[in-house]
Amino acid sequence: MTTHGPADLLVRREGSASTIDLRDSSALDDPDRLAELRATELLDSAPEEPFDRITRLAERLLDVPVAMITLVDKDRQFFKSHVGLTGGEAARHSALTHSLCQYVVTSRAALAIADTRGHPLVSANPLVQDGSVGAYAGEPLETSKGNVLGALCVISREQRAWHADELHLLSELSALAMTEIEYRLRTRALRDLEALAEALEEPLVHLGEAVSSLVAVADRADDPLVGRLATAASTRLGRVEAAADDLADSLRWGPVDGTSMIVGLGRRVERAVQIACHSVIDRDITLDIDSGSMLVECDPHVLDRAMSNVLVSLMQYADADRPVDVRLGREERVARLLVRCDGSAVPVSELARMVSRLSDAVPRPAGDTSAAGASLRITGRVTRAMNGPVEGATGPHGTTLSVSFLVARPEVLAVSAPAVSDAWGAVPRKAVGEGQGEMVL
Repeated sequence: MTTHGPADLLVRREGSASTIDLRDSSALDDPDRLAELRATELLDSAPEEPFDRITRLAERLLDVPVAMITLVDKDRQFFKSHVGLTGGEAARHSALTHSLCQYVVTSRAALAIADTRGHPLVSANPLVQDGSVGAYAGEPLETSKGNVLGALCVISREQRAWHADELHLLSELSALAMTEIEYRLRTRALRDLEALAEALEEPLVHLGEAVSSLVAVADRADDPLVGRLATAASTRLGRVEAAADDLADSLRWGPVDGTSMIVGLGRRVERAVQIACHSVIDRDITLDIDSGSMLVECDPHVLDRAMSNVLVSLMQYADADRPVDVRLGREERVARLLVRCDGSAVPVSELARMVSRLSDAVPRPAGDTSAAGASLRITGRVTRAMNGPVEGATGPHGTTLSVSFLVARPEVLAVSAPAVSDAWGAVPRKAVGEGQGEMVL
């Protein structure tokens, strides 16, 4: 704790040795703070049990007549929850002239005043002068972005020395309040993302139709420049559509951790095949996807890049009259991606790179401490590479790659089986790239 002014004022602010002018109200006007405060949608909202439970606990555990969860706006304060105030709905609002919680916001620190009448910071407050507030303690309600939205505070009518264990308890209760507030912020953010995903759907359909028309024109035109432009447009559109798929996947299934999420594997494989076919116009790919849902945990961005790059590389080594074969199947809780290329052998360094890139996109089982990078084994004229769930082999007759994914458990998905629709990789598909890479499904 750091003492500011008279000994009755105690301010705790971790990680900073600087003194704070508690009368500086610029923090109240901070646009980021005000925007996040409004994003909670708690201002002027009705009383709710999750918050009322916290103020009741504060009142009982600290033995005080008044406990409040206060949200401090630019020019007023709103009591989301309170115990001990009278006056009905009108008591849930007050001007900042009556606010002690504003100083918790300006300092971004806990504030404890044992004798409000004798302290120059608050002695002129009307509530102090009329005897309503004799002692005050408040803990900041600080978001993960560092904005202090208000305070959880307790008030005594008489002077009172606040003990360290009481202030610690108040801090723990404020953390509970912030858990509920952060939930509201995440809910609002998800609604905004859902609106964005919905707004993207129709424009992407129209854009896809336009690019398909451009590809068709390029097929008929004897102009290399038009062909390159069509290929570039189709490839870039595929990346935009993949990003839109990521957004839809994350909204539907939610993130698993900082980088991985639950995605429909069939859709990712299909997208990678389309991008590869548009990138190499004189080679084809066959695609066969089993029926049944294949929702897996992976890093979708790394997987998209790895699969597209691997397919493009293999197409360079394939026989001119033989397509690269891609098959995605499922055996119980394991989805397995198999890629086969008939043609010349892939260089050992290239095989190791392919295996390592694919492995980077697939989370390893808990406790797997195997070293990063592909391990190589040469038997006769065949070279094999392994890295976690990825295996590859290359020889005089071609190259094969196998990637194993653990299908997500139902309790991870938190949805029922009927909610898994065809759009998430649950429909059997077979495709052959033709001409400039157009997919025939």
